[in-house]
Parts: sequence; structure tokens; C-alpha cells
Amino acid sequence: MRSLNRLKGKLFRKLVNLADRIDVWFRSNFNVNMKQKALELSQDNLPMSRLDKTIGVHLGTAHKKGKKYYNE
Repeated sequence: MRSLNRLKGKLFRKLVNLADRIDVWFRSNFNVNMKQKALELSQDNLPMSRLDKTIGVHLGTAHKKGKKYYNE
């Protein structure tokens, strides 16, 4: 079991290093930060209702009224 976990950790580290190398290559060749673009696209696709349920309530910009959330 320990060797399997060690193997998973090494594989994960290799994948992260590969993703970093690809990101650096894109940045140097095309002047585009692909990780940032991917993060921005994923955040843009979140519906506003989900953001209100999570971030809006904690920031105080949305309040829970029964099962619905509404903005101030």
C-alpha cells in the first residue's frame, strides 16, 4: 500500500511538472498564461446563483431567505 501511494505521488508530481513546462512554453512563445486563462474561463462559467450561495453569503452581499438567496 505504501508503494502504491508513493507511486501515485511521483506520478502526480510528474504531471504537475509537465503542466508547468507546457505553461512556461506557451508563455514564452505566445505571451499567454494558459493556467490563468483556464481559471478565468472556469470562473466565468459559474452561475451567479452558485456564487451567491457560497461567496455572496460570506461577504454579506447576498442573504438567505428561506431556500432562496437574494442580493441587497
